[in-house]
Amino acid sequence: MNRLREAIELTEGIARHGFPKPPTVLPHIHHAFALMGGGVGDAEGHEQLIPFLRECAKRPVSDLRRSDLNRVLKGAWCDAEFDELGFNAIDRALQDERSSSARSLVDGYLLYFPSGRPGIEPLANACCRLAQGRGDHWQRRAERFDLFEPLRAPDTLASGMAEDKAGAFGATCSEAGLGASPFATRLGQLAFSAACLKIASKKGASAVASQENLLELLLREEYFDDAANIVRALLEPWVDDSPAPTHRQAIMAFLLDRVADPRLFPRKQKWTPIRTHIAVQTGPERADEIISVLRRWLTEVAMRTFFRAIAETTDRRDQWNQRQQFWLAYLDAGVVSDAWPALGPRAKNQIRSVARSQGERLDHGETQNGPPSSSSLIMDIGDLRIAEWSDNGMCRFWSGSNQDAPELYKSYYDNDVLRTTTGKKDFEALRHDAGGMWAFRFAALVYARTGVAHPKYGRGFR
Repeated sequence: MNRLREAIELTEGIARHGFPKPPTVLPHIHHAFALMGGGVGDAEGHEQLIPFLRECAKRPVSDLRRSDLNRVLKGAWCDAEFDELGFNAIDRALQDERSSSARSLVDGYLLYFPSGRPGIEPLANACCRLAQGRGDHWQRRAERFDLFEPLRAPDTLASGMAEDKAGAFGATCSEAGLGASPFATRLGQLAFSAACLKIASKKGASAVASQENLLELLLREEYFDDAANIVRALLEPWVDDSPAPTHRQAIMAFLLDRVADPRLFPRKQKWTPIRTHIAVQTGPERADEIISVLRRWLTEVAMRTFFRAIAETTDRRDQWNQRQQFWLAYLDAGVVSDAWPALGPRAKNQIRSVARSQGERLDHGETQNGPPSSSSLIMDIGDLRIAEWSDNGMCRFWSGSNQDAPELYKSYYDNDVLRTTTGKKDFEALRHDAGGMWAFRFAALVYARTGVAHPKYGRGFR
C-alpha cells in the first residue's frame, strides 16, 4: 500500500509523463493499481529514465548489472533514440534468460508499445519467446488477447472492452495484464480508442450497455485521452435515434462536465479539435451530425423544461397548453435548431427546481429591468429568431441576420430589447388572442419566412 499512498500524493504534482507521443497521459495512480493487480509494472519518469539510457548507450550491455539491464529492457522503448540499445539488451536477455528480464521486457512492450516503428515486430517476438515455456499467466494472456501480435492486439483488446457485459473495460484490462485502467499503457490506450470506435458503430439501443461501461470507466478517471473518439462513442449511435431520458442525462452530464457545452464554448476546451479530429475520420458533414446530437438534446431540454415549468405555475393552463403544443410541435419535427431560456429573477429558481425534479440540467440567461416572474424562450427556426414569453406579452420575430435580434446563449438580457415593438422591416411582433387564432397567424409567419410548415397548422393564414 505504500506505493499506492505515494502515488496518490504525487498525482497532483506529476500528472503527465511517460510516452513520447499521444496518448501521453500516464498518471502514477494508474500504475499503483496496476501493480496491486499483478499486471503491468510501473513506468519510470522521463526525467530519470532518459539520462540513464543515454549513459547505458555509451557502454556494452554486457557490462550492465542485471538490475540495470532490466531497466533498459523496460524503458528503452520510450523513444526511437534507444531502439538499438534496447535490441542489444534483448540479445543478452535471450542468451541468459531470467524471469526478471522477461517481465521487464514485457512491461516495456505494453507500456510503450512502439507501433509504427520498425522495432515493434522483433520486440513482440522477443516477448513471445521469453513468455513461452514458462507456463505463467503472461503466456495465457498472450494467447487470449494476441498480446504479442502487434497488428492484432489493439483490436482484440478493443473487442473485449466494447462488449456489453458490465465492467468490460476494467475486466479486459485486468485479464490482459494491463492493470485496472486502459490509460496506464500505450497498448491499453490504443485499444481504448479502437473500442470507442466499435461503440460508435453501434446503432441506438444496441449501444446502451457498452456506453454505460464507458461512462463508468471515465467517471473514475481524472485524466483521459482521445476525447474525439469518446464523443463519437457517446453520440454517434444516436444520430438517427433517441435514448431513454436517464441514459441521455448521463451522457449529457459527462460531456458538459468533462468537455464543455458546445453552444457556450465552441472554441474553448476541446470542441474545436474534437470536431477537426472527427472530420478527418468521417468527413465534415458527418462530424457536424455527430456533435449536433448533443446540441439537439440541449435544445430539447431547454424547450421542454421551460414549457413544463410554466405549465405548473400558470393560472391559465388551457391557454399555456396551446402555446406549449404549438412550439413543441416544431421541436418534435426537428426544425428548432437552438433554444435558450432567458429567465426572470424570481422565475429562475422555480424553473430550475422543475428541471432538477426531472433529472435535467438547464443552462439559461436571465432577464433584467423587467417583471421578475416573466421569462422568455429565445429559439431559432431556419433563419428566424423568435422570442416567446411566459406571460401574455407579444411574441417577437427577427431575421437571424438582424443585428437587433437578441443573441443566443447570453448570460443577461435587457427586458426592453426582448419586448421591443419596433424594428427593421424583418421584425414583427404578434399577439396571442384568447380565441387561439394566433396559432394560424404564427404558423403563417414562420412559413413565409422559413418555408417550414407547422405540423398541425400547416402554412397557416394571416
